[in-house]
Amino acid sequence: MTKIVAVTWFDAHGGTRNGWRDIKDVVTVEPVIAVSIGYLMSDTKKRVVIVPHAFLDKDGKLEQGDGEIAIPKSWVKEIKVLSDG
Repeated sequence: MTKIVAVTWFDAHGGTRNGWRDIKDVVTVEPVIAVSIGYLMSDTKKRVVIVPHAFLDKDGKLEQGDGEIAIPKSWVKEIKVLSDG
């Protein structure tokens, strides 16, 4: 079975639903650190692809996936293996 990983990564942040704000408040917005967990589908120099939802076949192998996310590798802070499958 494929590894299950927790990917800690930097993500864009902004566009709050607070409406109009003073520029002094807008310029202080920082990126956030996100964590995504799923089956590791691909880990290359360009990107990491994980799938959090999967159908398994009768042998427990991945058959279909849903909710995939491709995270640019330059945004990745850490990849922690939770299960080697």
